[in-house]
Amino acid sequence: IVDKDYAGELQLDDADKIVGYIYVLKSKSTDEKIATIKDLHKIGFSTTTIADRIKNAESDPTYLMSAVEVVDSYVLTGEYNPQKVEHFVHRIFADAKVELSIIDPSGREYTPSEWYSVPQIAIEQAVNMLQNGDIVDYYYDKESQQIVLRRDLRS
Repeated sequence: IVDKDYAGELQLDDADKIVGYIYVLKSKSTDEKIATIKDLHKIGFSTTTIADRIKNAESDPTYLMSAVEVVDSYVLTGEYNPQKVEHFVHRIFADAKVELSIIDPSGREYTPSEWYSVPQIAIEQAVNMLQNGDIVDYYYDKESQQIVLRRDLRS
């Protein structure tokens, strides 16, 4: 897992092919019920480029019918199972998941997933913990807004 800022410096061999991207988005919505949610971020996965994934965000309820800003992204290479990586990140932030309802252009109600009220620094920390496997021993405490060790693991 490599932060997007370092991805250009990668020297990849055949075993380290890019298998996908984890991305962190911020909504540019002016809708008050969305714009007032503190630290609202979408954490997702894509096998295509992030630009391709979000190109029609304004007309997609997944992206809250609004343009989005990419605030961070990570390149997944080699043996990582991208869906498992995404699952672990979503699991750690499960208690901070934001439930929203959006009406799509055809008038249907849609409940987008993968949106969390979590500071970007906590997302960064979780992704870094994925690299060494520590993430399974931690959870996100939304009161303190920190990733903390599970109590049942403390001695």
